[in-house]
Amino acid sequence: MLSPEIPAMSAILMTPDKASRLHKTLDHLRRQTIADQLEIVLVAPKASELEPDQVALEGFHSVQVVEMGRAFTLGEGYVAAIKQAQAPIVVMCEDHSWPAPDWAERLLAAHAQPYAAVGPALTNANPESALGWADLFVCFGPWVDPAPSGVLPSLAGHNTSYKRTVLLDFGDDLVSKVEPEVLLHAQLREAGHQLFLEGEAKTAHVNFSSIRALLIKQAWAGRRYASHRSQRWPRRRCLLYFLGSPLLPFLGLKRTLREARRPGRYPGSPLKLVPAMLVGLTAHAFGEMAGYAFGGGDASMRLSHFELNVSERS
Repeated sequence: MLSPEIPAMSAILMTPDKASRLHKTLDHLRRQTIADQLEIVLVAPKASELEPDQVALEGFHSVQVVEMGRAFTLGEGYVAAIKQAQAPIVVMCEDHSWPAPDWAERLLAAHAQPYAAVGPALTNANPESALGWADLFVCFGPWVDPAPSGVLPSLAGHNTSYKRTVLLDFGDDLVSKVEPEVLLHAQLREAGHQLFLEGEAKTAHVNFSSIRALLIKQAWAGRRYASHRSQRWPRRRCLLYFLGSPLLPFLGLKRTLREARRPGRYPGSPLKLVPAMLVGLTAHAFGEMAGYAFGGGDASMRLSHFELNVSERS
């Protein structure tokens, strides 16, 4: 049993400037059935510039601010918050992902089992956009609602909860592990941990509604992924993956369509989404090619800046 002085879960949210960007997510967090057990951890460059609406911060167990003092990557922000969080369970949240009222309660209940990570199922918060559907399936295919609960090899990035001590075991390497999270999940599996999808814990995710935004995000995400994945690879292996990258959109399309065709997921023919899916998958593949050839460069910072500042969602 937790002491009432200790929150049950710490929800992490990041902003490049003001807290007003986070108010809709904070509103959904305040509606949680266990809101009084949630600690809110806000990550920002400067606490003095947050200007939070006090009403948005009412009803929680506690609220704290992690001041970075500079521009930061998503990985740096999450890790700084994880280190300062008070709860034994930390959950990564986004300003464009709005959890259902029982989301936290269901994630926390699943953490009663010895899972290192528990993730939610994602619903579509902007279902009127075909491009948004394509973006959702490209980025989150295996976890799109409806998704049966069970142990999986990976969970939805930026929306998953973790046992804090498991993450802290990575020490100074944690930043590189959470950028991107799919590699963190692989490391957790290698260490003998299990990852669990709680299909009844749901969050509504807002997806990109413009080709430009989708191209930029996927290209930088692909480069960051390839650079982190190949950090310790010999040049020969990097060259092999560089040469094979043009095949990735076609391999990815098969997998993405399979997820979109699962019963109850898309209210139409997924074939209509193929052109937009190929746009996202191709951009990611070109980003991977750059990552294998030239390394990450400033991909993490560019991607983080874009994710935190983008307005091209509907």
